[in-house]
Amino acid sequence: MFYFLTWVPVFMILIHYGSAIVNVLNNIQRLLEDKKDEE
Repeated sequence: MFYFLTWVPVFMILIHYGSAIVNVLNNIQRLLEDKKDEE
């Protein structure tokens, strides 16, 4: 049980940063699409 508890914060960090990385990728994709529309 203790072994499982040590993994909880690891998953929390992965989920937190994972969602942040997804947001950044979405923003980059949106910027690239905006530049295509301007041309």
